[in-house]
Amino acid sequence: RSFPSYLLKSTFLALMNDLMSADVPLLFLATCDCGPSEIPEDLRAVFFGNAFCMRQLTLEEKLDCFDDIMVMVKEGYEGGKGSSGAGPSGEEDLPLAPPDEQVLQGKALQLKLDEEEENLRQLRMVFRSQVLKLLCEHRWRVFTEPLREEEKKEVENKGGSSMDLLTLLRSIDTKKVSSAKEFEKAIADIVSTTEALYSESIAEDARIISRAHALKDAVDVWLETLPKELASKCEGIVEKRRQEEGKKKEEENATRRVSARSLGEVMDDSVKHLDPEALARKLRSERRQAEEQEALEAKKLEEERETERLRKEEEDRKRAEEQKKKEVPMTPPTLENLLQLQGKLEVEVADKRSVHDLESFHACLKQLTWSYRMEPNRINVCEALIDFMA
Repeated sequence: RSFPSYLLKSTFLALMNDLMSADVPLLFLATCDCGPSEIPEDLRAVFFGNAFCMRQLTLEEKLDCFDDIMVMVKEGYEGGKGSSGAGPSGEEDLPLAPPDEQVLQGKALQLKLDEEEENLRQLRMVFRSQVLKLLCEHRWRVFTEPLREEEKKEVENKGGSSMDLLTLLRSIDTKKVSSAKEFEKAIADIVSTTEALYSESIAEDARIISRAHALKDAVDVWLETLPKELASKCEGIVEKRRQEEGKKKEEENATRRVSARSLGEVMDDSVKHLDPEALARKLRSERRQAEEQEALEAKKLEEERETERLRKEEEDRKRAEEQKKKEVPMTPPTLENLLQLQGKLEVEVADKRSVHDLESFHACLKQLTWSYRMEPNRINVCEALIDFMA
């Protein structure tokens, strides 16, 4: 007869008090090798006075407990020897329980998924065969090689999506392209990629762009020959899975937000407190970026103005050179030259009067200048003569 130590006793009582306070249904059985009067009062109070004294059973008393069981087993075996409905062990054959409704739904869903995968597989086989044919044709060879990294960046900077026939074939193999719309979009991406990489102002590039449009037209004609029923089924399957995936992502995001909020990882905007120093640094950074952007734009505008000024100066210079080339170089005439021209000038003067001195010759020149006002070459000659006479 040994009583528990103080630590064990305290632990046991504390555990029992916690279980009792939780209002939990509890059946606790314990044995003791001493009389109830020898058990401390605080331990007896745990069992509410329900303590019983038991003696150790003898072997005969233990065997008597199994008499009824042995009799029932014996009667069941003898009664089942001649029964036709019993199995080989004497047990009655019971009907199988009907399958669970959830099991039936799971099997039906699996059959439906297998059917959908079969439809998508058939359409991908058709797409793969067509892409392999396009890869074998020489005229589409320019659209077969994947783009380099710098070319991909150039296409992405222009808002496009890089695509080629080999990438399309890989997308079909990885089940990224499983419908007619996705296949048509991939071909349209090939056209946009070609337009982003080549310029229509260059003859060779323009021919490549035209060939890309020819590829799209050929694929559009081929898509019209697809089985309508198979194409519509696959389109519905892809759209349904896309919607289910979107709903699943929304639920996951909502669950993640709720979990983060419950753990204190996410705070509502209403209780957030912004650091003044951090806000000031952010404002200074934004102001500095705005100033740098304005300075860059001003510099760019100044460069454009300088370029325009230089262009205008160059145009003026070229115009002056062309005008200078048109002008006839003149040499000051002598009196002998003027006297030689006297006969010719008398014919063109309106009143046909004769020129006998320099003064009358000067008057004739002024009259000729007025008559030749619409002919630049002649009026230049007359003006030179007038300047010489002056």
